Amino acid sequence: MEFHGDNDYVMDFHSQPATPTKYQEVPNEGSSSYVERHWVPQCHDNYIPKVGMVFKDLVDAIRFYRAYAAEAGFDVRNTTTTKKKGSVVWQYIVCSREGKKHVPTISHNDASHDNGQAALSKPGRRRRISKRIGCMAHVAFRILGHDGYVISIFEEQHNHPLTSLPYRPFLKINRNIDLGHKKFILNCAKANIGTMKSYRLFKESVGGYSSVGATAVDFKNFKRDLKAYIAGGDAQMVIDKLFRKSEVCPGFRFDYEVDKYMMIFAPFTGVDNHKKCVTFGFGLLSSEDSESYSWLLRSFMNAMGNAPSCIITDQDPSMRIAIEEVLPQTKHRYCMWHIMNKLSGKVGPVLSKDTEFMNCINQVVWTHYLDKKEWKAQWCSVMVDYNLTEHLWFKSLYTLRKFWIPAYFEDLFMAGLLRSTSRSESENSFFDNFTDRNFSLIELLMQFESAMEAQRFKFTHLNSKSESGIPVFKTPLKIEKHAASLFTLSVFYDVQKEICASCFSCSIVCIQNSEHASEYQISDVSGMISTVRYCERDGTAHCTCKNYERIGLLCRHILFVFKNLKIEKIPELYITNRWCKFHLLKPMFDVGGSEMDNVSFMDQNKTLVSRLMSEIHFCIALVEHTPDLLLAFSNTINQHKEALIDKLQDGKLSSDTSSVFENFCGTSAPSEVRVLPPTQVSTKGSGKRIKGGKEVSIEESKKTKRLCRTCKEYGFHDSRNCPMNHKK
Repeated sequence: MEFHGDNDYVMDFHSQPATPTKYQEVPNEGSSSYVERHWVPQCHDNYIPKVGMVFKDLVDAIRFYRAYAAEAGFDVRNTTTTKKKGSVVWQYIVCSREGKKHVPTISHNDASHDNGQAALSKPGRRRRISKRIGCMAHVAFRILGHDGYVISIFEEQHNHPLTSLPYRPFLKINRNIDLGHKKFILNCAKANIGTMKSYRLFKESVGGYSSVGATAVDFKNFKRDLKAYIAGGDAQMVIDKLFRKSEVCPGFRFDYEVDKYMMIFAPFTGVDNHKKCVTFGFGLLSSEDSESYSWLLRSFMNAMGNAPSCIITDQDPSMRIAIEEVLPQTKHRYCMWHIMNKLSGKVGPVLSKDTEFMNCINQVVWTHYLDKKEWKAQWCSVMVDYNLTEHLWFKSLYTLRKFWIPAYFEDLFMAGLLRSTSRSESENSFFDNFTDRNFSLIELLMQFESAMEAQRFKFTHLNSKSESGIPVFKTPLKIEKHAASLFTLSVFYDVQKEICASCFSCSIVCIQNSEHASEYQISDVSGMISTVRYCERDGTAHCTCKNYERIGLLCRHILFVFKNLKIEKIPELYITNRWCKFHLLKPMFDVGGSEMDNVSFMDQNKTLVSRLMSEIHFCIALVEHTPDLLLAFSNTINQHKEALIDKLQDGKLSSDTSSVFENFCGTSAPSEVRVLPPTQVSTKGSGKRIKGGKEVSIEESKKTKRLCRTCKEYGFHDSRNCPMNHKK
C-alpha cells in the first residue's frame, strides 16, 4: 500500500501497516542534546567518564568506557596504543565515526566512458555506506605505574546525533556473540537447525530481537567461522573422532576407505519507504467467490478507515466483481507479472522459444514510454507479424488493456507496484517461512504475529542504516548530497542512478523559450527524446516520460535541466514524503488523545526474564567443562529453586499441561464452544484437470530421479512404466 498525500494510498491486494516512527530532537535521558552543532550524551552520572578517574587495569578502563558508549548510543574503536617495555603506556579510544572514508576519485574521462556506465556500480559489487564524518569524541588512558590507569583526556562532544533508542541494538558495541550465543548456535547445529531458525529461536528464549545482543548476520558469521575451521580437515576430523571413540569403547567398530484446513490465506501487501513489502493484514476465506471477497474488502476498509486509491490483483473475476461493488472509487489494475508469466504456456513451445517474438512482445508490454495510440499500433503489429490476431487469450488481453497496460494509467501514482516482479509472490515466499499446512488457526495467528515482528524489525534496521549511513557519492553535484539527506538508502540509490545518467547519458537536442516556460528536448543513451517543460516562475517541471507521476521520483531528464540551471536542491514540490526517511509514518494517538511513543518496550518482568535467560546460558557454557564448578553451579541453582518453591503459595507451580498450553496460546480453553472450526476448503480448479506441458515439467523437476532397473538410467519412471517395455 502506498501512502500519498494526506488521505490517498495505493494498495496491492495481496497485502499491514508498518510500525510508526517519529524523529525527535527533544533531549531526554538516553538521547543527545544539541549544543552549538555538537551533541553531548545525556546519561546517568555513574556512566560518565571524568578526567582523573583511576582503574585497576586497562581492561576495566576500556570496559567502563564501552559501557558509557553503549548507554549514550555510539560505537567506539581502539586507535593509538603507546607501549614502553612491553606495557601499554597510553591507550586512545575514539568514536567509531572518527576520521574520513577514503573514496577513490573517478576521472571525467573514466566517468563519461561508455555513456557514463563506468560511473555506475558494477554488477554484483556491494554498495557500502560510510559512517565516518570526522567526530572528535575520544578518551585517553595513561598508566599510573603499579596503581593502574587514569583518564588523562576526555572529549565528550560529538559532531553527529547519537543513535536513537530503537536503533541501538544494531550498534556493534551492543552486538556480541558471547559464550552463551556460541553454545546455543552449536546446539542448534546439532539438531540440524539453520542459523536463521536458531536466531529466531534464541529471540524467543530471551524475549525479543532487542534482547538477543546480536543480529542474524552475527549468527551467520559465527557459523561461517565454524565451517572455515572444519574446511580442509573435515574427513580427517571425523576419522580421528571415530578412532578415539573406538579406544574408549572396545565394542565400537568402524572402517573406511580412501578413494489442516486448507483455507485461502489472503494478505494485503504494500510497499514501505525502503521499497520493501509491508503487510497490513490478512484474511482467511472459506470460498473464493465474490461474496467472500466483498466481505473481506469491507472488513479491510473498516479497519483502515478509508478506501485505497488503487488496488492491484490478479485476473480473478470474482475479485473484480467484489472491488466494483465495495470499492467503486478505487482504481483496479491487474498485475503485469501474473499476466506475462502465463505467456509461454499460451503461445506454445515454438513461439515461447522464439527469442525475437519474446523480445517484441516484452518491448510492447513493459514499456511505459508509449501513449495509447502508439501502444495500439505496436500491439497490432506484433499480432499480425506472428498470426495471433485471432488468438483468444491475446484478444481477451486487448479487451482488458485498460486494466494492465501502463499507457492507460500513465498519470496514476503507483510507486512501481504494477511493474514489480510479483510482490505478492514475494510475500507468499515470506509467509512460507512462518506457516505450515498443518497449523491450527491459533498457531497460524501466532506465526503471523511472529512474521510481522520480523518485518517490523527489518524495517527498523533499514531505518537505522538510513539514519546514520552516508552513501558514497558519484558526482560532485550538491543535489546528490541533498537527495541523500532526504531519501532512504534504497530510494537514494535509484535517484543516484538518475543523477549519474543526467550527467553522462543525456544531451540537449534543442531549447524553445516562451514567455511562460522553456521547453527542453533531451536525448538519452537509448536514443529516446523526452520533452521537459520548465516554468521558472513557479519552479515546476514536467517531463513526457512521466517518471515522477508514476513513481514519485524525478527522472534523469528533469535532473539534467536542473543541473544546467544550477539548481542545487530538489525543489520541495518534488519531494515525495512516502520515499523520505522520516515522513512516511504518522504518529499514533491513544484513546485520550495523547501521542504514543513509537518505541515498543517490554514490561519489567519480561525484561528480567530475558536477562536471566541470557545469564543462565552464559554460566552453563562457562562451567560445563569444569566438573567442580559445574557441580557447584548446579547446587546453587537447586538451592534457589527449592527456596522459590517454598515461597510460592502451598508450593504449587503452574507447570501442568493446561497451564503451559494456555501460556502458549495466550488464552484459556473456552467453557462453551459457540463457533465450530471450519471445514476443509476446496480451492478453485479441478483436481483432475488436464495439465499443460509447462506445468508438468515444473512438477517433474521437483521430483528426485531414481534408477530404473530395466533401462539402467536415472529418470522419473521405474520398471513398470519404462519406455523400453514398449519397444519389446
